[in-house]
Amino acid sequence: MTDPSAALRLAEIFQAIAETRMARLPLCNPALQVEAVAFRPWQDGSAGVLITPWCMNLVFLPGPGSNWEEAQTGTEATLAFPSGDYVFLVAREASLGSNFGSYLASSLFSPMFELSNMDEARAVAESAMAEVFSEARAPEGEPASPRPGTQAQGGMNRRGFLAAWIPRGEGT
Repeated sequence: MTDPSAALRLAEIFQAIAETRMARLPLCNPALQVEAVAFRPWQDGSAGVLITPWCMNLVFLPGPGSNWEEAQTGTEATLAFPSGDYVFLVAREASLGSNFGSYLASSLFSPMFELSNMDEARAVAESAMAEVFSEARAPEGEPASPRPGTQAQGGMNRRGFLAAWIPRGEGT
């Protein structure tokens, strides 16, 4: 299992990225900050959502001794969760250090202009984690979960599914 401080370290590193590499880029939503949300132990590591001003990702942080350090950056990996299988990209951030320089990320939103504040972003992240860890309820003979980013039955894609969780003001 990943050290519980790993998610905090991830957020610290991405906060530094927000203040340097991503500072003043037009794809950043200035109403949002970096935050690691709802991380919990899963398989040989931990999973949660990383909110940044430029994206929201479902993230898997491999635990110590995992074989993810050997995987090539940009390689797709499929991880099984209670709600189904999700496709992640292997990513590496050198400043995360040797304990978990590699992590896996699956995009939920990018860019983040659909969210107007951190309360909304946090609510979407928490709802996404609740859904990821809920038991699949697909009809018999059908896949439990579509591959992220693909069409689900009924014509709704992942963005539409997640957008349903975004609180809207009256008249919106």
